[in-house]
Amino acid sequence: EMSITNSSNSGAVTGNGEYIGGIIGQINAKQSGTLVKVSNSENTGKVYGKNGYVGGIAGAAEGYSLTDTPNINITNIKNEGEITSSNNDVGGCLGSFNEVYIENSENVGDVKGLNSVGGIAGSMGIGTITKSVNSGTVTSTYTGASSDYGSGGIVGSILLSGSGLIKDINKANISETYNKGAVNGRKNTGGIVGYTNILDNPVSGNKGQAFLKEVFNTGDINYGTIVDSSYENIGGIIGRLWGECSINDAYNLGNVSGGESVGGICGYYNAFTEIKNIYNMGNINGTESVGGIIGAYYGLSTNTERKVAIDGAYNGGQVRGTTEIGGIIGYMEINGVQSVVNNTYNDGMIAATGDNAGGIIGYAYMFGTPVNQIKNSHNAGNVSAAGDNAGGIIGYNHMYSKYHPTYSEIKVELDTVSNVGIVSGNSNIGGLVGKSDFELEYTSMTGRNGTLDIKNAEYATDITGGAQAFGSVDSHVSGLDTQVTGKVIANIAAKDKFSGWDIGAAGSGSTWRTYNGTTPILNAFISDLFGKDNAITSGNYNDIQWGTAANPFLVQAAQDIVLDWNKLGFTDQNYLDVGVNLTINNFHGLNTDNNNWL
Repeated sequence: EMSITNSSNSGAVTGNGEYIGGIIGQINAKQSGTLVKVSNSENTGKVYGKNGYVGGIAGAAEGYSLTDTPNINITNIKNEGEITSSNNDVGGCLGSFNEVYIENSENVGDVKGLNSVGGIAGSMGIGTITKSVNSGTVTSTYTGASSDYGSGGIVGSILLSGSGLIKDINKANISETYNKGAVNGRKNTGGIVGYTNILDNPVSGNKGQAFLKEVFNTGDINYGTIVDSSYENIGGIIGRLWGECSINDAYNLGNVSGGESVGGICGYYNAFTEIKNIYNMGNINGTESVGGIIGAYYGLSTNTERKVAIDGAYNGGQVRGTTEIGGIIGYMEINGVQSVVNNTYNDGMIAATGDNAGGIIGYAYMFGTPVNQIKNSHNAGNVSAAGDNAGGIIGYNHMYSKYHPTYSEIKVELDTVSNVGIVSGNSNIGGLVGKSDFELEYTSMTGRNGTLDIKNAEYATDITGGAQAFGSVDSHVSGLDTQVTGKVIANIAAKDKFSGWDIGAAGSGSTWRTYNGTTPILNAFISDLFGKDNAITSGNYNDIQWGTAANPFLVQAAQDIVLDWNKLGFTDQNYLDVGVNLTINNFHGLNTDNNNWL
């Protein structure tokens, strides 16, 4: 066993080769049985490496393990120095790592490099980052036409593929971690992770999997940068997600700017995993395929047993772009798999300067797929397209019979959906769907149809463009008028908007609750913070409603309450807004370091 502890560096470190670190150049523990521990170490000096693998603590760390426990353990580390390189794999704490466990790491220094640039690590393979934070500015200087790497507030690139997957399941985990630094990059740029490349080993069949859980971003992405269409795959949490990577309990508060494939949570998504309990409050700006949650969403496979799904998503930020602009998804392309978009709600303004704007999905392109579902989804944001195809739920729904000729029908189900937002555009304007059509690859493929199966759908009729449910529908699309109801907006009560939704009190296990009987709020984001009864020394806990999606720290109560400040568990960027008389015992005053405010 080798141990490095209680180490610090304040001097500048420079090198013209690889593996340049403020404390350690390279950790090589690829031999079986070797255990390395690094703890309680800090760098404050500038670190520069010409050829990459540069980090404030270590340039690179490579371990070996046939279990889920890596043989390199790094805890309680901090970098305050500026970290730069003209090459790849540049991180605030580590340039690159594989088979490493990292806990309680922090970076406050600015990090700049070519590609695979991250606030904590430039790139990671198998391993874990948990309970870590970055507040430094992260910048990728790459300007090429395309890239297989990225820049992120925590990790630039997650790389799990090929011969490196020696175990049956090879995992990369990021949990209880957040970024509050600005992140800048032209390709594959995200608030937490810039790029994921997760592919099974083609020889052994060993799998790679990545998991992001309880992560959030408050830093702006490309804010103040003059962006164009060359800025691709930009997201508040992940820039480009490719492969088996799940995202649970994540949110973004930063503004996100890019060109093509820009989203509040993920810019470009191509995977077969579930995204669950996520929300965005940042303003999202791009050109093509821009969404409040996901910019471009792909589900492409010849395996019809696979499913792509979003379950529990909220957007409250404004979403703007040229074409394919949506409150939840900008562009959605599904082939050969089942897709389910469930429990989604948009309250942000959606604006396209061209075509295809939707409260939930801007452009849905469905081909070779038997059933696609949009369930329990509601739009309250105004939707506008300067061009054509604007809808309260879907701007343009295009069904194309091509790759699976055995399917005689392509079906899109709208089940328990509603729109109360103002919908406007040049032509093809609908309270539910702007335009829906069906296309055959060959005219000889007769007897095929596209179906919009509507179940329990409502839309407001007394708002601009909302007088009809569907703006334009061609003759090959059937099933439109079943269970569709147009109402005056005042008559669409909250209980009608969200009937059938999984709604319950915080801590009940339900996906949503409603705030003042109107706005649906994700329960996932408030159960941990205020789940302690002992913080309330006076007042009825059952009568208190904690938090909203926009502000998880809001308190609404029917009676005066008394709280114990020491037991609230506030750590960073916490806001407490109480709509009653409030007494706080043991209050420490305003803490500018931890940003606790009343």
